[in-house]
Amino acid sequence: MSTGIFVTAIIAAVVSLFSPLVLRPLLLRLGTFDVPNHRSSHTKPTLRGGGISPLAGIIVGGTCLSLLIPGVGGWPFNTILFISILMAIVGLIEDIKGMPIVYRAGLQLGLGGIAGAVAVAISGELWAWALFVALAFAYHVNATNFMDGINGISALHGGVVGANFIVLGLLHSMTWMTGAGLLLSLSFLAFLPWNLLPPGMFLGDVGSYLLGGCSAAMMIMALAVGIHPLAVIGPVCIYWIDTFTTLVRRLLNHEPVFQAHRTHIYQRLTNLDLTHMQVSSVVTAFSIMAALAGLAIELDWINSVSGLIALLLIMVGYMITPRFFKASANSAQGYAMPTQDSPTQNEAIPDWNPTSWVVIGGSGFIGSALVDHLQKLGQEVRVVTAPRLGLSAVERTPDAIVKLSFSTDIDRLVGQLQGAEVVVNAAGVAAPVGGADDSMYGANSLLPSVISLAAERAGVSRFIHLSSAAVQGARDVLDTSTDVSPFSPYSHSKALGERALLKLRESLHVNDLIIARATSVQGTNRQTTIMLKRIARSKLSSVASPGTQPTVVSSVYGLCEFIFGAGRYTEPLNVIQIQPWEGLSVYDVLELAGHKPPMVLPKSLCRALLGVGKILGSAVPRVAGVTRRVELMWFGQEQETAALGNSNQYLSAQIEAILSKETKKK
Repeated sequence: MSTGIFVTAIIAAVVSLFSPLVLRPLLLRLGTFDVPNHRSSHTKPTLRGGGISPLAGIIVGGTCLSLLIPGVGGWPFNTILFISILMAIVGLIEDIKGMPIVYRAGLQLGLGGIAGAVAVAISGELWAWALFVALAFAYHVNATNFMDGINGISALHGGVVGANFIVLGLLHSMTWMTGAGLLLSLSFLAFLPWNLLPPGMFLGDVGSYLLGGCSAAMMIMALAVGIHPLAVIGPVCIYWIDTFTTLVRRLLNHEPVFQAHRTHIYQRLTNLDLTHMQVSSVVTAFSIMAALAGLAIELDWINSVSGLIALLLIMVGYMITPRFFKASANSAQGYAMPTQDSPTQNEAIPDWNPTSWVVIGGSGFIGSALVDHLQKLGQEVRVVTAPRLGLSAVERTPDAIVKLSFSTDIDRLVGQLQGAEVVVNAAGVAAPVGGADDSMYGANSLLPSVISLAAERAGVSRFIHLSSAAVQGARDVLDTSTDVSPFSPYSHSKALGERALLKLRESLHVNDLIIARATSVQGTNRQTTIMLKRIARSKLSSVASPGTQPTVVSSVYGLCEFIFGAGRYTEPLNVIQIQPWEGLSVYDVLELAGHKPPMVLPKSLCRALLGVGKILGSAVPRVAGVTRRVELMWFGQEQETAALGNSNQYLSAQIEAILSKETKKK
C-alpha cells in the first residue's frame, strides 16, 4: 500500500471528523431532528443528517485518489465513488423534506442497475446478471438503512466492511480496492465521536444510504474482478440475516413491513437493557467473525464448504443472542466484592521443621504432582479424598459460608487429618471458562472453610489453601493483598473461598493459614497445556506488541516448590502469598510451546477486540472467562516479587521443559 493512498485516506478521515463543526449549525437551522416515538431506540430529539460528514470525507478523499494515485482511477473505483455520492444525495433529500418510497426504490434499482452493467462489462457475464445485481443492491441499501437504529452501529459497520476490502485489496494487489476500503472505514469511524458524545448526532438516511450504496458497489466490483463471493459478503452477512429474518417474521405475523418497529435482533437486545454501545459491539463482533471466515477462504486456510458452514453458524449464533442475553440477565449475579482489611501475619514458629503432610485432593493433577514432589523430598504424605459439597446461590456470602462450615459434619475429616503437621487443600473445581453451578461453588468456596475448621479441631499447625491468581482479575500487578476483582463464576468462587477463610480466621484465631494463589500452572499432558500448545502451533498464535510482557504461565514444579516452602517457612509470613513468576514473557511462552514465533499484533487492535469480548462477557459469563484467557495470552500480567520460591532462572528451565516437550499421544 503506497504512502499516497494512506495519506489521502487520512485526509478523508480529518474532513469527516471536523466537518460537523460547520455542519451542525446548518442542520440546526434546517431543523432536521429525529423525534423519538414508542418504537424508537433513542429517548430525546437528536439532530440527523450527520452522514454528510463521511460523505464529504469520501468525496474529498475519493477525488484525490482517483486523480492523483496511479492504479486507483478506473471503472471499478469511479463507479463506487459515483454511486456512493448519488445514493447519499437520495438519503439527504429524504432527511430534509422526504421522498416517496416509489421514487426512492426506483433510484436504488437504477443505481444498482448501473453498478450491475459496469460489473457485467468488466466480468463478461450475461447481461441478465445486471437485473439481479440491481435487486441485490436495493436490498442491501435498505438493510443497511434498517440496521441504522442505535448509536455506533453504522460507524462501526463501515469500519469493519472497509477493513475487509483493505485486506482483500492488499491480498490481490488491487490498489483501487484498498483505497476504497480505507475511505469507507476511516470516514465512518471518524464520525463515531459525534454519534456517541453528547449532544449526539445521527448519520440519518444520508449516512445509511451512503454506507449501503458504497459497500454494495464495492461488493459488486469485487465480485466482478473474481474475488470469492463469501469473502466479499462476509462482513455484511449479519446485517442481511437480521433484516431478512425480521421481514419474514413480520410477514408471517401479518404486520406492516415498512412500518417502524423494534423487532430487529439488535433492537431486541436493546430491550434487554443493554446499552447502545454494548449492542453495537455485539453486532460488530459477529460481523468481524463473519468477515474473518470469508477471508479465511480467500487465504486458502479453509475450503468453501467449511467457510459457508462457518458463516451459517455465525449467523445462527447471532440470531439466538437475545435468548442467551435474556437467560444470562435472568441468572446474572454481580461478582463485585467489598473491600477487606489485610489480615494479621502468621506468627513465626522457631525450629519449625514439619515432615508429616496431608494433601486433600491428591488424585488431581496438582494434588498428585504435589504428593510425588513431597515424597521425593523425604516427607511423609497422606492423601485424603475431599468431601463433595454444594453451595446454592443464596448462600454465596462469606458469612453464610462460615455458618455452613460449622453445620457441616466434619467428624470423619477430623479423624483423617489427625497427626498431620501441614494440611494442603489441593481440591477444587478448575473451570476458568465454565458456568456457575452449586458443585463448583461448593468445592471452591465452602470446602476450604470446612477443611480449615477440621484441621483446627485435629490439631494441625498449618493449613495451606490453594487458591488462584484469577481472583484479582485484570489488575496491572498481581499481589498478596486482599483486593479481588472476580470476573467469572470460577474466579468469583475462588474469591469467596478466600474471603470465607479470612472470616473464619478472624472469628476463631485458628491455625496458621496460608492462601497460596497459583498462576496459570502447566504440566506435561495436562489438558490446559495441550490446548496452549495447539494454539501456539496454530495461525491464532499471537501476542500484543511488543511481546516482552511477563506471563503468568508457570510450571507445576514451581507450584510444588512454592507450597513446600510455604509449609516449612519459619518467619512471620503474610496470609496471602502468590506463586513466583518464572521469568518468561508472553512471546517466550508461545514460541516454546509452538516451536515457532507468534504474530505480534498492534496493542490497539488487541484492546479493541478484548473490549468487545468483555462487553459480551458482561452478559454471558462463559465469554468472560475465554476473553480473560486471550487477554493473558496477548498481554500477560506482572506479579510482585514473591516471598517464597526459587530463583526465576531455575524455574524458567522447568517451564521451558514443559512447554517445549512433545505431548504424548494417548
